[in-house]
Amino acid sequence: MHPRCWSLGAAVPRLLGQRQDQRVEQGRLRALIIARPLALTLAVGFGIALDGELFVPGARAGAWVLLISYTLSGIYILLSALRVRHGFQLGLQLVLDVALVTALVSVTGGVNSQYVLLYFVLILYASMLLSFGGALAASVLSAAAYLFSWTPALVSSRLVGPDYGNKEAVVKILFHGLLFVTVGVLGGFLARRAEQKERKLRDTASELRRVRLGTDVIIQSIKSGIMSIDSEGKVVHFNEAASDILGLDPAEVRGKYFEEALNPGMAAVARALRRGLHEGETVFRGEMEIESGDGRKVPLGINTSLIRTESGGRAGVVALCQDLTEAKRMDEKAKRQETLAALGQFSAGIAHEIRNCLSPITGSVELLKNELSPEGDSEELMGLILKETDRLEVFLTELLFYARAKPPEKQSVSLQELVEETVELLRRHPAYSERKVIECKFLTPDIHVNVDREQMKRVLVNLAVNALEAIDSKGTLTISTSLDAGAGEPPERHRPEATVEFKDNGQGIAPEDLCRILEPFYSTKGSGTGLGLSIAQRVLEGHGGKLSIESALGKGAKATIHIPCSVADRVDTACTNQKAA
Repeated sequence: MHPRCWSLGAAVPRLLGQRQDQRVEQGRLRALIIARPLALTLAVGFGIALDGELFVPGARAGAWVLLISYTLSGIYILLSALRVRHGFQLGLQLVLDVALVTALVSVTGGVNSQYVLLYFVLILYASMLLSFGGALAASVLSAAAYLFSWTPALVSSRLVGPDYGNKEAVVKILFHGLLFVTVGVLGGFLARRAEQKERKLRDTASELRRVRLGTDVIIQSIKSGIMSIDSEGKVVHFNEAASDILGLDPAEVRGKYFEEALNPGMAAVARALRRGLHEGETVFRGEMEIESGDGRKVPLGINTSLIRTESGGRAGVVALCQDLTEAKRMDEKAKRQETLAALGQFSAGIAHEIRNCLSPITGSVELLKNELSPEGDSEELMGLILKETDRLEVFLTELLFYARAKPPEKQSVSLQELVEETVELLRRHPAYSERKVIECKFLTPDIHVNVDREQMKRVLVNLAVNALEAIDSKGTLTISTSLDAGAGEPPERHRPEATVEFKDNGQGIAPEDLCRILEPFYSTKGSGTGLGLSIAQRVLEGHGGKLSIESALGKGAKATIHIPCSVADRVDTACTNQKAA
């Protein structure tokens, strides 16, 4: 990752932590502002209620102290609303509260006052909010203020009481002052320890968030589906690839028990996870067929591994899954190619031998026909022999073309011209009649493709003838050309391609025939060789394209050839504009 990205990733949690600290400090300050007058009210109120003579000048002095306390609280709330700097407000509040407590101590007997304990409260809240320095400052300030409360220069002997000048009073003052400083130092030390632990905990949490963020990014970037569960069976990780394969929403899966998250069509996946979680069994290169959340049948490859704790116990299971649809298709294609290659070699040998025998038979029959000049049944029989030998010659020619398919000799060809030449050939074919209409739609004009002209023309003619023969007596064959930019496909599958579509309104193809229609020697026509569509498919595969056929019985059929733009000559303006779009 780029260094700036790392620095930004580290700065964001730190910034969030600082903002969170500010919110926490503001909350503590508001709580202190609200709590201080309430606590003082309880302390002074109980003092007045229990012993009215506790206040040397009278109970009215206690009321004045409370009034001043509430007034200061209002000022503190106003300063907080004005967002005065946190440290400044705490320092001001501490100084004024020390003065308020000192006044309360002064009017309640000085060294004999029970409210001396309030100094400890000030020191403790200073250590909580201002750490070590604040606690030490509060303790020194409290000791000085306590000393000031009995100084005869400012307070009369009547207020201090008869113990003024007494050694006992001096000892009390020194003891309290030393105790203030001791509590301040201890409170500050503990506050610093707590602050360090809190900072360490915050840094640990920040690092944990960063690591978790990095782990999530890595998991989401993996193209294989990843699903992990904890020791309780709840889903912890479920990446986008797993969502695409299983057809489930990650937001609805995470945090649920895996048996609830997976639908009944994924029972095999649930069994693999259950065996790993309860029995410690793992799956290596397992294959299963599942029904995804969107109803698709998906051949799935799965591997499971156990998540172990430091002590070796089972902490969960992680499953790695892959959609094997493409791999299965490639395997079937490879097996088919092997079978066809073997069949081609075998057929080529047979066709060659038959052609060697067919040529003298044809020549001999033609010679006998010319010399004998047969009439009647003899003439018909010789004509039948010649007709069938011609049909056999066509079959052998197609068989040899299929068995010995040559690599395409590619050149830049106008797809529109190729279609127009095909239409001209169709109008001379026996399957054509005036009641069968041929329409051409060039949706994207001037598409040039890099193909073998003769091989591609053979493909177009085969498909067009099949469409015409599927129309009984009257109908329409529509031939359309276009350029598919592949805008709806994912980036990794994005493959613009030129297409030619043959659509007829004939009798259509039965479902049981549609699944076998591309097999060699399979034909539903009595006079067909069963090689036309197989040859078309093989030629297109040689060009990196494909053939797709859609049909419903009684609703016609649509055959589409796809030529990838990786083999297209995109010199024309229309192709270039569509690809850019």
